[in-house]
Amino acid sequence: MNNNYKLKKIAEELIGMPLSKFSSSQSKLKNHSKNNRLYYVVANDNKEYALKSYSKNELHESNRLNVEFDSLNYLFNYGNFNIPRPIARSAKENCGIYSWINGEKVNNICEKDIYQVVNFIEQLYILSEKKDSFNLPNAKESCFSADVMVRQIISRYNLLNKVSPFYNELSEFLRYDFEPLLTPLLNLTKDNYRNLNLDFNNEINNKFKILSPSDFGFHNSIRNYNGKLFFIDFEYFGWDDPAKLVGDFLLHPAIEDINFLISEWKLFYKLILNTFKDDDKFSVRLLLNLPLLSMRWSLILLNEFLQNNWERRVFSGEKKLRTTILKNQLKKARKYTRLVRWSINNDKKNFLSENYIDNFYLKSFN
Repeated sequence: MNNNYKLKKIAEELIGMPLSKFSSSQSKLKNHSKNNRLYYVVANDNKEYALKSYSKNELHESNRLNVEFDSLNYLFNYGNFNIPRPIARSAKENCGIYSWINGEKVNNICEKDIYQVVNFIEQLYILSEKKDSFNLPNAKESCFSADVMVRQIISRYNLLNKVSPFYNELSEFLRYDFEPLLTPLLNLTKDNYRNLNLDFNNEINNKFKILSPSDFGFHNSIRNYNGKLFFIDFEYFGWDDPAKLVGDFLLHPAIEDINFLISEWKLFYKLILNTFKDDDKFSVRLLLNLPLLSMRWSLILLNEFLQNNWERRVFSGEKKLRTTILKNQLKKARKYTRLVRWSINNDKKNFLSENYIDNFYLKSFN
């Protein structure tokens, strides 16, 4: 049976009526996930939906459908969030039906967009205080301490190192770009934590944790025709450190494709410091962990060297040659190791200075 025909029948069953249109969302909106297939669906009553077919891989998360569906449902019940509405799901077929959001990919950022992003984060922070939220799981690869973040970096390194004998360029990257930075960065970060009387190993206080989409940013947003931003992709939703949420937002590789000016960067940073003003260690954790997050991103970008990750990308509709993708990802990864090298060589006394975050922006985008 043709896969699209099968998915169409699944959509009809979940919606409860025949469809008048069923097509890949790539022709409708080009910022779909690299892990799933997304389809634009119109029922016979002219209501629009999104069908999301999640990749099936035992090595990957088996519950991404339930995490996304349940988290969106929870957000709808407890807040006024600009998100897709969950409609129906099939655990057997690993598919979910969500409301369709008409709009366009976000390419250019304006001041209004920054306020919308910060408002979304503030709503999540408020919701995090509700007792019912305590039952929700941790986000995928949550990091409540610097020690956990380092362990995640080493774990990713080990996975890539195992396959590096089959890829000369990967082996060279790990040996000459990544490995020389790991110990100096770890020592510098531990020194800075110790000098500021921060605990490198212990988790942050529960009252400062936040419910996080985990893959949050403009790359996972849609601007509707009234200028309102809607946020999508909650497959890894759960508890995390807000410093990691904000750090990943600022450092996400997809930000390269967005016109994110330093004025908007500075505005976001100013507003977000106010959002988490009750956590007097938030800004310090964020600044200390930016180089660690950059190191982590340098490895996340190389996921396609791992066979199961490549298979998920093919599942989502990737048409480019794997060799082309890998070469491009290595180029992006080196940008992050250059950023880490700069942060290590930067004057230690300046990392908390007012212009440090500005310099981080300039080094990130050049």
